[in-house]
Amino acid sequence: MKKILLIILFVFSSNNSFAQIFFNPNYTNVNKGTSQSKTNNKIEMKKLNEKIKKGSASEDDYIARGKLYMGKGQTYQAIQDFSEAIKLNNLSFSAYLERAEAYFESGNIFGANQDLSEIFDGVIADVSKGSFYNSLWKRAYTLRAKIHEKNGDYSAAERDYNSAEKF
Repeated sequence: MKKILLIILFVFSSNNSFAQIFFNPNYTNVNKGTSQSKTNNKIEMKKLNEKIKKGSASEDDYIARGKLYMGKGQTYQAIQDFSEAIKLNNLSFSAYLERAEAYFESGNIFGANQDLSEIFDGVIADVSKGSFYNSLWKRAYTLRAKIHEKNGDYSAAERDYNSAEKF
């Protein structure tokens, strides 16, 4: 039964929009929606661009702009912003996870795996405890499970999906 479920999940996860909506509970596609939300996104992007241009941007500003880029389908720009956030804080769970998801979205499985290794095996795992990080851990386990599926390691994928469900 579990193998059938994993195969079904794998088939559905190959459709990115379905996978993002159903397997990533924190996913919000900022590019879709009402004209009001698109206007708000443009305003937010303009504010973030101004902060970054002035040199007063924080790690969170780069992550926010990266998410806006992802919502617009501009994965390369998103990866650059997540990388800048990591330069500002090399222990940023959010920045590594966002960049891993962007790498995965762009087909760079190697890059996604490297960032997930930083999360699971690196110092980040030690400093990222507590309920604030639960949704991030769930996303990290789910992403790693998808990578295991792509590599044909269904037992490892099942373990990670099960781990994700604990959060």
